[in-house]
Amino acid sequence: MRHDVKFSLGIDDIPKRWYNIAADSPVPLPPPHNPATNEPMDPKALEAALKVHRGTAMINSISLEKKRFDSLLPLIVTTWPGIHTMCGLSNISYGLPGRKFLNRTFMVMAITKGLDGAIINPLDKKMKAAIIAAEALAGRDNYCMNFLKAFRAGELG
Repeated sequence: MRHDVKFSLGIDDIPKRWYNIAADSPVPLPPPHNPATNEPMDPKALEAALKVHRGTAMINSISLEKKRFDSLLPLIVTTWPGIHTMCGLSNISYGLPGRKFLNRTFMVMAITKGLDGAIINPLDKKMKAAIIAAEALAGRDNYCMNFLKAFRAGELG
């Protein structure tokens, strides 16, 4: 099973260029390639590129393939302290029945582990309610103000 973890920057920090470390795909892909040289990207190549890159680089995604993840994560964390995470939520339920239920459950779990953002279906009212409740319970909603506002508006079910 392939898992992807997305790392993203704030809107003001989005660079002019970015490096795609691994593409989202339901099938295994060959190692990612540097878009400039078409050479396979590895942690040492990424580290060298970061030393000469001007501006802020962005890693679009990395796979959770153990060897690759274990070698890239320390580089990412030391390069960008205070990193933010984001995921394409529907990837987790690809090909499974009950996708909406799985996505909502995974979203709540991810929020409790510190997920900063996700690509979701904005029309899924149950997803919105789950996110609001999870953020309140995770201490990410000061004084539960967003929760109370959504409750009063009848948005929580």
